Amino acid sequence: GDAALKQYNDDPDNGVYAIKRHIGEEAWSCKIPHLGKSLTSEEVVRDIFHCIKEKLMSQNAGNHIDGVVISVPYAFQSRERNIIKNAAEKAGFHVRGLIEEPVAAALSFGIFDSSVEIGMKEKVLIFDLGGGTFDITIFEFEREQENFKIEVLNTDGEKALGGNDVDELLKKYFVNDILKVPVEERNPKAESKFLRQARRSKEELSYEDETDVFEVYDTASKSTYDNNGIELDYPLKRKEFEDLLDPFLSKIRNCLEDAIYDADLEPADIDKIVLVGGSSNIPAIQRDLKKFFGKEPLSTGRSDELVGRGAGIYCGVLLGQLGIKLKIVPKTSYAIGIREGTKFKKVLPKNSKYEQFSEIEYCTIEGNKNHEAEVEIYQGNSSDITKCCKAGKIIIDISAFPKNRVGICLGTDQSGNICYRLHINEHEVVAQGKII
Repeated sequence: GDAALKQYNDDPDNGVYAIKRHIGEEAWSCKIPHLGKSLTSEEVVRDIFHCIKEKLMSQNAGNHIDGVVISVPYAFQSRERNIIKNAAEKAGFHVRGLIEEPVAAALSFGIFDSSVEIGMKEKVLIFDLGGGTFDITIFEFEREQENFKIEVLNTDGEKALGGNDVDELLKKYFVNDILKVPVEERNPKAESKFLRQARRSKEELSYEDETDVFEVYDTASKSTYDNNGIELDYPLKRKEFEDLLDPFLSKIRNCLEDAIYDADLEPADIDKIVLVGGSSNIPAIQRDLKKFFGKEPLSTGRSDELVGRGAGIYCGVLLGQLGIKLKIVPKTSYAIGIREGTKFKKVLPKNSKYEQFSEIEYCTIEGNKNHEAEVEIYQGNSSDITKCCKAGKIIIDISAFPKNRVGICLGTDQSGNICYRLHINEHEVVAQGKII
């Protein structure tokens, strides 16, 4: 939140910004001078969970936390979800379950209200634009008596698109175009102050036609850009702000078009558009959505709370405390497959239901002197392996397979984690488990 961002502004060398975008990056780490060491993304997330746990216990008279439900972006792949789950467990939490953020948002947007009629069936698009990630999820919602069903039809979005990018656009605009600060005079502490002010201006322009001032008051000199920042008094109009957003808005439009096309739908087929995430409050985004779908997007005014509230509802469902039956039919947001040279070979297609397995893919695999071989498993929607994410690997004992011919069958468990089966033929399974 804002308090954390302020502390980061005051001491950026000992802070980590937008950690959500770095989860799953194998080579990523951040050196923290105050700790005298570097932290991986999992260690940073673990520390965040530990802080949450301490706060929860202090608010509940020190009572132990029995378990947690954690929401994750739908775009998160198996590796990223495992990092989140492992980090929470290392912080001392018992993880009851994971729920995709757009599904959680759907749960909290009143689908259990008495106004939802028995027999109702409708297609809902969750437009989830937060600080770091952008998810589009289209699902079909159906109610029969006290039974509720949510079936995901398609997902799309960008793992690295969100309000943080808008903050960066505004910061660069003021540093490069208004102040025209030479590159050699720039430094992290001064620019981090502009980043915080950019965020504040973005939020104000979501409700006002003009910000009063864009200002950083730390030095009296307007010609000096030093560690204390620079004083700037500049009114920013919404029209000027929206002109800066055009490249950002274009990416969102492209994602919307892809999501509708891949689901074999037309914009008019969508019954409701639900806004989630603080960045969805930007007026230009809401205007684009209305133009694209021909109807007003829906907002509760608490778009940044929907996911958390929905995760709480899901927790109640898991514990049997709400007196309702909920069936969620999630599907994979990426194809799952194997590396073949520089290419990604899809084995399980995108939008496969959880707990579904692929057909058997037969490969001839060479092992090492110990008769072991590694098969790399990837997730992605491109045939270019560099545009896909390595999810893990399977270690295969080649000696168990005649002529090194291995049948690989890929699937997911009920939480979306990637599983495998190794076949000699259609009927004989030699090994099975989760990828490592």
